[in-house]
Amino acid sequence: MAIQDKTSARRLPALLACGVLATALAFAPGVSPFAAAGWDGAAHAKSDKAGGNGKGNGGNNGKSNASNGKSAAAKSKANKVASTDATGLAPNQKGKWNAMNANQAALDAHIANGNANGTIGALAQVQLAAKIAGGATPTDAELAFMEAAGYVAPDATTPQEIQDALNLDTDPAVDPQFGVDENGVVSCTSGCDAMDEETLANTLAEKQAEADAIAQDLEAAALEDSYADFLDASRQRIIEESNKALSDEQQEMLFDEMGARWGLDLMPEPEETAMAEGTTEGEVPTEEEIIPVVE
Repeated sequence: MAIQDKTSARRLPALLACGVLATALAFAPGVSPFAAAGWDGAAHAKSDKAGGNGKGNGGNNGKSNASNGKSAAAKSKANKVASTDATGLAPNQKGKWNAMNANQAALDAHIANGNANGTIGALAQVQLAAKIAGGATPTDAELAFMEAAGYVAPDATTPQEIQDALNLDTDPAVDPQFGVDENGVVSCTSGCDAMDEETLANTLAEKQAEADAIAQDLEAAALEDSYADFLDASRQRIIEESNKALSDEQQEMLFDEMGARWGLDLMPEPEETAMAEGTTEGEVPTEEEIIPVVE
């Protein structure tokens, strides 16, 4: 037999054995013909799943970012609400008057320069008006600024006003009457003939002191009224020059915030003396006339 034929004869049984083994492996449960080293089917499937997670994670990250955006928006809204609660008005409601937070030096500079123009000028005006209405005496520079902003000083107290107050609650037919000249000097105009010289001198001295006190009171009252009027006008300017429409309640909230920032009262209540009905000034009401306070 030839060598080639002998070789083929020896290989034939081995090939038949390999074929049988391959067929058995193919149909054996849980055995893959591709489960050779370097080919992990489970790992590949896991990798595919991981790829799906990758997409899912990407989507989740998008949702997470959206959630973070909503959270940030909610936080911003909460801060805005807190700001509104703290000050009464939100910044977008105050508009140009957010400038109340300007450095005090800026307001002082407008006053020193007599410049009442613009937003800072209006704020300097209402601040100074509240300060003066609260009892502070204006300096010359402040008074010049006030006049530039429209403040009108009261007219001087006239002798007639002092004279009228001096003779108040007297009867000209019975009681002595006193006059006041342009220099504020008191004289007796009628009803003093029966007085001797010493009595008349003492009476005139007493009336002169009384007239001087009346003049001071009238001048102080006139100044107080003029300062109150200036504060009213200054608040009105803030309202008229506002770039935001505010209700009456919101206007009060705005002035309250300004006052709180500056330590001033921009809306002082008028002083009123509560009196029981049926009583007059100077009288003390009886127990029956006192109105009980209900808490």
